[in-house]
Amino acid sequence: MHATRDGWRHISGLGKKRSIQDTHRRLDLFKYARSIVERSGTFQYVRSINREIYYSFESVEKFLGIFEKGRKLKRIKVVIKIKKTGKAVFHSVMD
Repeated sequence: MHATRDGWRHISGLGKKRSIQDTHRRLDLFKYARSIVERSGTFQYVRSINREIYYSFESVEKFLGIFEKGRKLKRIKVVIKIKKTGKAVFHSVMD
């Protein structure tokens, strides 16, 4: 999985309007993305849009955020996109 400018634009809100709180929340969640994908044995859904395939992986994690105070359990979803070239890239992270 590679992180690209498209993934960064998606979570930072450069491609669409996001509140600063939503951007901070997604940046806090980003550190969990790689381990969730590596540990997942299955994906929750798959979707094809314009010959690109999107896979969603979910996990419940102990969350300690920078912008959000307190430790708690959160369900975190990571979306990976398989580009037309066959390369897997990070697309999004959310809770």
